Amino acid sequence: MECDSAEGCKIVVDTGKLMSSSADLQLDLIDRYPEYNFIATSAQQYSWLEELYPDVFARVQEQVKQDRFGESRSCLSDLA
Repeated sequence: MECDSAEGCKIVVDTGKLMSSSADLQLDLIDRYPEYNFIATSAQQYSWLEELYPDVFARVQEQVKQDRFGESRSCLSDLA
């Protein structure tokens, strides 16, 4: 949380770290439940993973090859 006297306090979110945590959770669910698949709504999320968390990105790539982890190819959810 960042605070200053003019604007008060605001929560700062590290979106790349949030995506990494989310991907870790989804990969765990994929490992535990064979019928489980996950779809990310933004290609930007994959870009952050590749740049900031290459180990997680490599695990995601393996699941993408198996059609267990993918993207929606839709921009509507990103515009809302």
